[in-house]
Amino acid sequence: MTWARLLVAMTFSCLWVNASFFSSSAVAVPNSYKQDTHGLEKQFEPFFKAYQKGTESTEADAFKVFQFPDAKAWFAQYFRPEDVEQLTWDAEAETEKEAKTLRMMMNIVARGGHFHAHCEAHSTAETGNLKERQNGVRPVKPVPVEQFKIKVQDEKTGKWFSWQGNFVYVDGAYRFAGGGAFPLWSMPDANDPNKK
Repeated sequence: MTWARLLVAMTFSCLWVNASFFSSSAVAVPNSYKQDTHGLEKQFEPFFKAYQKGTESTEADAFKVFQFPDAKAWFAQYFRPEDVEQLTWDAEAETEKEAKTLRMMMNIVARGGHFHAHCEAHSTAETGNLKERQNGVRPVKPVPVEQFKIKVQDEKTGKWFSWQGNFVYVDGAYRFAGGGAFPLWSMPDANDPNKK
């Protein structure tokens, strides 16, 4: 190989390396949170910071980390094909509703406060007399739901409120699967005449 050919080959390989470096660094890497109580606590922080700044649209954007990145694909792994679309809609609606509920509760406890979440694993066996909806959507295989008791506390006043949430860990973050004793697909429906 002549020097000229070697120089041309080296130039092209350097250009290829530079091009691949810049194209991969241009892709935004999503935040990743540990699959434990501390990871879940950190996942709430951007939402609490947006709340403190007082912009509802920023809060809503910050809470989107709790939505499934590809809800249809995720639900298709665990549920019948005919149930997937409705579950996708339900999951999105539940997540949006939860963000609004949290904002409302924080306004009641300490409007504009600086909140933190303190999370504790909670057993789904601790539901007491409450029974899951009998006509709820049934998964075709076990769903890896993790349940947490979440205490949301204002740093300055010490005032707090708590709630129970169901989450699944998908692609480096917890995704909201409904509040209360059961995930959204089996939570008792207060309007169901056949509720048990």
